[in-house]
Amino acid sequence: MRTLVFIVLVHVVFQIIFLPSRQCARLHPNDENLIEQTCKQTPNYNLCISSLKSDPKSATADVAGLALIMVNMRTLVFIVLVHVVFQIIFLPSRQCARLHPNDENLIEQTCKQTPNYNLCISSLKSDPKSATADVAGLALIMVNVLNTTTTQTLIHINSLLLQSPRNEVKEALLSCVENYKTGVLTADVPVSIEALTKGNPKFADQGTQDAANESNSCEQGFSGNSPLTVENTNINNVARVANAIVKILL
Repeated sequence: MRTLVFIVLVHVVFQIIFLPSRQCARLHPNDENLIEQTCKQTPNYNLCISSLKSDPKSATADVAGLALIMVNMRTLVFIVLVHVVFQIIFLPSRQCARLHPNDENLIEQTCKQTPNYNLCISSLKSDPKSATADVAGLALIMVNVLNTTTTQTLIHINSLLLQSPRNEVKEALLSCVENYKTGVLTADVPVSIEALTKGNPKFADQGTQDAANESNSCEQGFSGNSPLTVENTNINNVARVANAIVKILL
């Protein structure tokens, strides 16, 4: 847009400056129609007329004066355009968000494609970065939620182990520690984060699937009632939501 305006204005200015001498001789400052006669010899009559008549000095200007007005008009346009560009570049982030209404619905549209809409919405909106994230960014947020949820579960498992449970329960709890510490936190989460960061979501797909499987393995390790049913279910739900978002990227 700026380039187009400049080209037109420069063309008009040059047409005025380089009017043939015999035509200039016929154009006198006192002529009532000097502006009109001059602008008829430019490539953009309307732009020429509106630009010149916007300056009161055009009423008494000769052709050289009209050319000077157009040169100043070009400078003014440049200043205004630069100001507008800077205003756009440095818009506050909240205002920028309003300029992209589709971004406001990205979280909702994404979560509708997951198996647990409410969990997805609450998890993503709890992170301020979700307001400006793309789908890959939303997947990263869910993987981080998976990391946090798994870490909290490990803390809970350790508290249960301190209560000296029966041997079969203790063995199952220790197996869950292995699943979550070695499987999810050491392998699945880091692999998924790296894959999403590098734009290679297929490895994040596998990582989040594996995390869901680890929660199932933990739950099934108890011969009787599991003391971790709530925690395992939470991890499984988060992992499946994360996996569903990752699959959008495939």
